Amino acid sequence: MNVIGLDFGTTNSILSFYNKTNSVESWKMGGSDGKNYIPSILTFDESDLFIGEEAKNQLKNGNKESYSKFKILLHEKDKVKLANYNYSNKTPKDIAKLYIKTLIETYKKEQCIDRIDSVVITVPEIWLNDDMQGRMIIKEITDELNLPLFKLVSEPVAAGAYFLNNYKEQNQNSFNGHLLVFDYGGGTLDITLLETTNEHIKVLKRSGQGNNKLEIGKAGALFDEKVVMSLYKTTFGEELQRNTAEFYELVLDFEQNKISSKNIIDKKIEQYNKSKILDSEIFKIRSDKGTLFVKASILVETFDVILKNDVINALKEITAYFNICGINNNDPSKFRIIMVGGFSNFYLSQMAVKNFFNSKTDSDERFRINFTQEDTTLAISKGAALIANKFVKIDETYPMTIGIVLYRKSPTGELERFIETIFTKFEKVNNNSIKYSDEKIRNIGKITIYLDNGNSQYTIKLDKNPESIFPNASIENNKWTIGFNMDKNNFFYLHIKDELGKSTKTELGNIIEQYKDCLIVESKNDR
Repeated sequence: MNVIGLDFGTTNSILSFYNKTNSVESWKMGGSDGKNYIPSILTFDESDLFIGEEAKNQLKNGNKESYSKFKILLHEKDKVKLANYNYSNKTPKDIAKLYIKTLIETYKKEQCIDRIDSVVITVPEIWLNDDMQGRMIIKEITDELNLPLFKLVSEPVAAGAYFLNNYKEQNQNSFNGHLLVFDYGGGTLDITLLETTNEHIKVLKRSGQGNNKLEIGKAGALFDEKVVMSLYKTTFGEELQRNTAEFYELVLDFEQNKISSKNIIDKKIEQYNKSKILDSEIFKIRSDKGTLFVKASILVETFDVILKNDVINALKEITAYFNICGINNNDPSKFRIIMVGGFSNFYLSQMAVKNFFNSKTDSDERFRINFTQEDTTLAISKGAALIANKFVKIDETYPMTIGIVLYRKSPTGELERFIETIFTKFEKVNNNSIKYSDEKIRNIGKITIYLDNGNSQYTIKLDKNPESIFPNASIENNKWTIGFNMDKNNFFYLHIKDELGKSTKTELGNIIEQYKDCLIVESKNDR
């Protein structure tokens, strides 16, 4: 079987597959001299279309039909924000679809295969809470491209799958315990607590940051842009305009230098943190106006201002759950911390996590991940390929609590509101079966759904016409039970059943986005 795992990333995408020796590897686009990391960039040049490194070169040369950051902008509807990233005539979905199509077709051509039998595409874990619309659009793209989607899998879960596989290969036994996956990429911060038992993975808790309302993402891409824009203004006394050849060239130049200069960046930041007077040049990037000198101070200050609090607060939210699960985070035989994603390799990201867990030495066994430094970036894609080949199983859990709002008479005769919970957040999914309410509703037209995603509680009043659902039903006397189920991609369905057992199903899909016009936020806990 030809199975693939696709880590569709904000900055780079990675596609992994099984080779002739039946081991998983990441594809190098363009042959043996190519790279595993395929820039998530697409350009048009007259009648030609380019992706990856070729598109990156076109973007550097100021090609006006150049597109990037389409993954993190998939759900964006603000026309001004989209225009800032060159999406005036085409949508991020249009470009993402073309990118994935071209990527898959190129892979098939270079691998000399006719078809793909199964594909797993990874999405941010935080999209289950904060950006469910992104998952819906990815699913639509796979349907429109007729891709044999096995399922959408969260990036931290895929990374956990790769850890489990490597651990078993190296130790001849399974890792049974808890994994804290710190996934920091170009667009999102995902921190996820997993429970693992004999190659089974279950999500216990998630936290992090998704899209930024004013800018793009809340991770590596935002950091790169902020550093470059700050240096530009300090050096030349004027704002660097987005959506210009100069902006793209400087950001790409900075990103490449940041990756290639990792060792010296680590040393310079460590020196600067010990003594602020040790703030020498690390590398430089050049624009038509002159040279921008990158020092440790601008890296530290930018990270501290825009990202550090997000990391610390998300870690606090996750670790507050440790007592509930009985987790001893000092026992490496039962607890490991996995840092994956391109931006997790950045010194300040790593130190924020290690300092939080009071890690004093590089030999801290809790951070031993059983794979190479390079695989910290490839792990998500490789884990997706493992899941596509069913080497690792995912015990699905509900991403939110869902139920219905009902009213009943109190002992004093007054109507009181109560919520009948149908299923609970992080409860294990039972074979995608439908769960029905115990209470019966006499008037379907007054269905109110209750949702709690952990950060907010919502109610949605659905306008249901009983006659259109059950034309022959006795509306006055009949009572209906309400049920829900969730499919393998975490999309929801509402079920209504009459007293004779006749039922109907409505696809809720991305429930919060789809019904936002009748959504009531009951409470919100600001992180």
